Amino acid sequence: MENRLIMIVGGGLGLACSVQAQVQGYQDSPQLPGVPYVVHDGTRPQPPAVDPAGAVEVKPPSDAKILFDGSSLDAWTTDGGEAGWDIKDGVLVAKDKDLHSKESFGSVQLHIEWRIPAGRKVEGQGGGNSGVFLMDLYEVQMLQSHANPTYPDGQAGAIYGQLPPLRCRRASGRATTSPSSLRSMRMGS
Repeated sequence: MENRLIMIVGGGLGLACSVQAQVQGYQDSPQLPGVPYVVHDGTRPQPPAVDPAGAVEVKPPSDAKILFDGSSLDAWTTDGGEAGWDIKDGVLVAKDKDLHSKESFGSVQLHIEWRIPAGRKVEGQGGGNSGVFLMDLYEVQMLQSHANPTYPDGQAGAIYGQLPPLRCRRASGRATTSPSSLRSMRMGS
C-alpha cells in the first residue's frame, strides 16, 4: 500500500485544550499496554496548554487527495447514498449522520481543519464531540476540550481511548488544524 495524503478543509467542528480541573474519567476500563493507565483514565496527566501562533495557509502537496474543497461532497457518502451533511459558506456542516469517504485508504497523513461554534455548551464528551476514523479502527478525536475537563485520551487531537494529543488547541469559535499520520501494518518480505 502506498502512503497518501488526505486533506479536508473547512470542517464544522472545533478543537481546543483542556484545563486542570475536576476531570471526568473512568478507573474500571481496560488497562492500556505499556503505560500505567486505563482507557479514559481521569488521573492520566493532561497535555500542556499551548496557544497556537495562528493560521498558516499552505498549498497542498502535489500528491494530496483533496476530499473536501469547500464546494463539493462528491468524495463522500452516507450509508452508500448521497452525503448526509451540508455545505454552508464553503464549510462542511455536520449533521446527525455519519459521513464516509467513498475511497478507502491504508497508510495516510491526514490534515483536517474544524471548529465548534463559539458559545456552544459543552461538558465532558457532550456538546461538540466527533471524530475521524482511520481504517475503521482508530479515531482522531474532535472535541471542544478548551476549558472542558475530560480524560486525556478523549481530548481533541487524541487517538480516542489510546493516546492523548501531543499539544492542546484553541477555544471554540476559532478554526483549528489537526495533523495526523497512520502507517498501516505491512506483511511480507
